[in-house]
Order: sequence, then structure tokens, then C-alpha cells
Amino acid sequence: MTAGLPGCTGLTSGDSDPVVIEIINPPPAIGVNDTVTIRMRALNRNGDSIPDAPVRLISENPDTLGITADSTAIIGRIPGPGRFLAAVGNLNSQTFTTTVTAP
Repeated sequence: MTAGLPGCTGLTSGDSDPVVIEIINPPPAIGVNDTVTIRMRALNRNGDSIPDAPVRLISENPDTLGITADSTAIIGRIPGPGRFLAAVGNLNSQTFTTTVTAP
């Protein structure tokens, strides 16, 4: 049995409803023109993965850090700090910063 997520007790959502999005090992840096697939998953109130949840990436500064068309990877565009997050429905993950480095 999987323990519930901290702070998620008493939720009335169902087992197929995401309550948190997990991004696994986001890269601290990426080169210009490099593409890195981001491992992410939506979790339900029990902390179980929801396999078919349509999790997508969002860039907060797409000029620096782009997102692939299938919304599963980040692309270094120009040097500088890039910020991204994941979302499913109206639920957003925390925001992560990845530095885009010059070639």
C-alpha cells in the first residue's frame, strides 16, 4: 500500500484525479539547441501515478527555453535562465529553472 502524499489527507478527489505533478530530475543546465526530455507524472491523492494523465510542459520564457511540439521536452534557445513547469488540466507543478548555456 502506498502512503498518501504529505498534506493530501482528507482530499475528496477520486483515484483518477491528479493532485500533484512530479518532475523527476529536472536538468540544471541545457545547451543552446539541445533538447532534453523531461520525466514527469501526475499523482493521485494516494501518491499513485495516473498513467493516462495528459501532462504537458509550459515555458515561462519561451524565447530562452522552448518546448517541443509534443510538450514532453525542453529546448535551449538562447543563453540565460529558463523557467518551466508542468500542467495537467488546471493543476500546475512547481516552477523549475534550467540555465541555457552558450554552445
